[in-house]
Amino acid sequence: MKDPKEKLARDVMKRIHDVLWKDWDPIGVNDDGPDDEYDLYIGGIYRILLGNPTESELIDHLYHIETETMGLPFHNKELLRHIAQKLMEIDVTLKEA
Repeated sequence: MKDPKEKLARDVMKRIHDVLWKDWDPIGVNDDGPDDEYDLYIGGIYRILLGNPTESELIDHLYHIETETMGLPFHNKELLRHIAQKLMEIDVTLKEA
């Protein structure tokens, strides 16, 4: 039997994936691209969420990914606020309900 915490961790990663894919999608591929396009960023975001970040810290992280990692043009960080809020709603404590 699998470790229940492992299943909970996979569920958390799936929820992060869904926010990145459905809501963030900075390069606009969620209509026809591979749905694992942003999976590379799930682990880092998960670790940040475990540290109970401020909304601004999460916005800065997403902004860094967009501008430094992906090389996208600068834009208003406020556009990332609703993404950060959705990510912060995810319970990452791995406690069973």
